[in-house]
Amino acid sequence: CPMRLTLMHKYILSLLAAVLVCGLTTLLVTIHNMERPLDSQMKENVTRAQHEIAMLNESTLRRFATYAALLADDSALAQAIMAGDSQKVRGLAKAAMKKTGADIVVVTDAKGIVVGRGHTARLGDSILKQDNVAKAVRGEAATAVVSGAEVAFTLRASYPVRHEGAVVGSLSVGISLVSPAYFDELKQLTGMDVTVFKDNMRAMSTIVKDGKRIVGTPLESPEIVEAVLQRGET
Repeated sequence: CPMRLTLMHKYILSLLAAVLVCGLTTLLVTIHNMERPLDSQMKENVTRAQHEIAMLNESTLRRFATYAALLADDSALAQAIMAGDSQKVRGLAKAAMKKTGADIVVVTDAKGIVVGRGHTARLGDSILKQDNVAKAVRGEAATAVVSGAEVAFTLRASYPVRHEGAVVGSLSVGISLVSPAYFDELKQLTGMDVTVFKDNMRAMSTIVKDGKRIVGTPLESPEIVEAVLQRGET
């Protein structure tokens, strides 16, 4: 009887082990099959959001490119640039901001030196390193996303300012890509929370904690830093 009982125990334990292995295998397969469509759906959502944001930015750039062309055609602006009248230039730039709804208007001379800004009193610095400005002083219209010292990222359209056919300066019109209003628009457009980083620091976000937007904090994921910032991958 003890021998028969021991054999019965062994049989039951073997049966339980088989059921457990079968159950775990089924669970793992189910989880794996669930992860694939979830991962695919997430990628589709991100791709859709990227497309919608790109379309929004392209529409904004086209609008500001039209504004820049019209504003740059003002003879008073060309004359103020040639005279080095920064006060006059700034006044025209501020008026342009109000008229167009832009966050930023920057006017340079033919060498890319800022003669006046509508959004700040700062002037006299060279922004020729910005590709859009370099093209504008060469006589070409240009658009770009610009990384700046005062505003982390801006979307700008630039246009040459001419006097009697000669390029005497450039005018750039744009919006901040790190303003709360712009980010709220992105969230409404995509249905997703959005954060923009300058390098690995949060410049603006739709995510709010304790009543404040999460900004000025670093990206905690070394894997994302390596993949995105170092290897340029999505």
